[in-house]
Amino acid sequence: VGAPGRPIHLLNSIARTAPVREFSDGDGTSTRRRRRSFPPPLRMSERTSKLLAALVESSPTAKAARLRMVNDWSTPNGFSFRLEFASEKEPGEEMVQQDGATLYVESQALFNSDTGLLGATLDIDEKLTISITEAEHKKRTTPP
Repeated sequence: VGAPGRPIHLLNSIARTAPVREFSDGDGTSTRRRRRSFPPPLRMSERTSKLLAALVESSPTAKAARLRMVNDWSTPNGFSFRLEFASEKEPGEEMVQQDGATLYVESQALFNSDTGLLGATLDIDEKLTISITEAEHKKRTTPP
């Protein structure tokens, strides 16, 4: 029997597409549950994903690129972002994969209260200049 107003075959197709993960029940057993998928914490423009994939491929030791927040007192907010090669994911970093590119993003860069990148779009040009388009929910409006 399906949910009211939903045929059973629709519910089955939704259940098959959700990823299955095992969770510990605390008593030594585990349960397999479906977990909903979340959108990526950061999006990359098409140009950025192609550029990062090419840059990482050109490095013999890199497996991904990493985006960090660094102190930069010459900027209005006191920090800037630095892009570097990464051989492995560090604890606390989020992994963003898009169009063949892998980017590790420092959690501080995502969740900073004023200028966090959560939900933003990252764009990098050929000169490796980083530009960020804020997520719609973070855009500020000035009062009339």
